[in-house]
Amino acid sequence: MAWAKKEDKYGFIDQNAKIVIPFEYDWAGNFNNGLVHVRKGTQWGHIDTLGNVVTPFIYESTGEFNRGYASVKREGKSGRVDTTGKEIIPCLYFGMRAFYEGLAVVVKNENGIRKWGFVDETGKEAIPCIYDGAEDFKNGKAKVKLNEKSFYIDKQGNIIKE
Repeated sequence: MAWAKKEDKYGFIDQNAKIVIPFEYDWAGNFNNGLVHVRKGTQWGHIDTLGNVVTPFIYESTGEFNRGYASVKREGKSGRVDTTGKEIIPCLYFGMRAFYEGLAVVVKNENGIRKWGFVDETGKEAIPCIYDGAEDFKNGKAKVKLNEKSFYIDKQGNIIKE
């Protein structure tokens, strides 16, 4: 299917130009793994190839699905939903990156101070948000910064001696 636009509304058509999903969206992305992020008014959500709502229209932004997750944002904070629309990572974070080696960098902003940490794919904060900066995990380690010093940690948050 492909999106199409009619009178400033988006819908989806098949290869024969037959309307599959009505023209009722204010913006539409491209289908990815049978799901697409769309906007109605100011709210975003995801629908499937039949037009069924998968992720409710309660978000100020959504992203495409990648590795079974899509980014969502509510009240200025980021989280992730799975392909059933369930909010796996709650919208608690100022920023969030993609998962690498099962962990994603997250950023909290408390009283104007940003702190980095990591969450696992269940939404559990695996490594607390205590760092002044953090990079993605690669080969079992991630570079972090704390008090002007950079060093590597393992997936349990232990410092790796080099």
